[in-house]
Amino acid sequence: MMVLGGILSGFLRGLVRNRSNLLWMVLLPLVFLLVFIGIPERSFHGTLVGVVDQDHTPVSGAIAQQLARLPDTRVQAVNAGDARHLLQTSQVTVILTLPPGMTQRALAGQPLRLGWDVAPDAGAASGADSSQLALDLRAWLTAGETAVRAATQQHTTAAGGPAAERLQQAFVQGMARAAATGTVLQPITRLTVSGQAQTTDISDAQRAVIGLGLMFIVFTVFGSTGHLLQLFASGSWDRLLASPTPRWLLITSYALCFFIVGWLQYAILYAGARWLIGVAVPLGAMQVLILTLFILAICGLALCVSTLVRSVELHMAAGSFIAVATSMLSGAYWPVDIEPGWMQHLAWFMPQSWALQGFRAAAAGLGFTSAVWLSVGVLAVFALAFFAAGVLRLSVSRTRI
Repeated sequence: MMVLGGILSGFLRGLVRNRSNLLWMVLLPLVFLLVFIGIPERSFHGTLVGVVDQDHTPVSGAIAQQLARLPDTRVQAVNAGDARHLLQTSQVTVILTLPPGMTQRALAGQPLRLGWDVAPDAGAASGADSSQLALDLRAWLTAGETAVRAATQQHTTAAGGPAAERLQQAFVQGMARAAATGTVLQPITRLTVSGQAQTTDISDAQRAVIGLGLMFIVFTVFGSTGHLLQLFASGSWDRLLASPTPRWLLITSYALCFFIVGWLQYAILYAGARWLIGVAVPLGAMQVLILTLFILAICGLALCVSTLVRSVELHMAAGSFIAVATSMLSGAYWPVDIEPGWMQHLAWFMPQSWALQGFRAAAAGLGFTSAVWLSVGVLAVFALAFFAAGVLRLSVSRTRI
């Protein structure tokens, strides 16, 4: 234990004293978080709806409020004179006009005709969103009209029927019920794991943080294992092997150092995402297991490479290439579903791909299903194969300089 503690404390002291490690492990990951996730997350990419309310009744106000409750939809009140300019300059995607007398016609059982104008240069995605929004609005209004008819039939009196306030309340309540039902029935994001479609509630920002964390783990672990090349070059590794300390204990001690560095790197990204950009990544017991197996696999791969190259520069170049290439193929930068077919097939040979799949499936509450355990099993194979190969290479290589 004294040998293990001495190697670990010495390695960590050197890690802290090296200012370049501050750049690689703290500053650079946080900059990536802010630039590639934080800023896009704060920008709005949904449907901007400008509402021209010329009716000024509880019904027209309820319509605007109901639209504002939809996800990826932002509503702002605009003047009729500004509506055309806002559409032409793409400051809004849609202008919804609620004409005067709208509520009276609705309560009288007459069909409603609202103004619905879409910006001429709206993209394909915005056009699809606005079309769905129009369908939702039509469904709400139909439900409101149905509620008014039901209230009229139920409360008909000799005086001529229910009061206008009661009918307006019935319209608003009917519309709200339809909107709530539509929210429940909206299609949810789906994730395919091992050929099975599973529901998931993980966001794109969370997926990006996880992918970024996996990439920087590769960078950092390769950077830390470069310390072995310095020991090789100085002859210190041969002296350590010649000492009374068992070889397995030396190798285990350094492997533990690299493993701790990998976890430390992810902890920095996890905390940065949570406190800097407000993205909380799920980190339960299953995610911890998945991440542990992934770091072990990367440590083993880095150990293998450290015994094959002759300089720290070549080692870091190999690590950078592996980090970027495997992250691209595995879907750490973007969803793997948008990649060409041949890239999707290659993704199954990347540890990052299985780690991402496991993270997302575990976040969906599938912790004890085949979807998660398949990812855990494949990562365990990666970890065992790479780590065993790395330790074996390190135990038989560089015994002489």
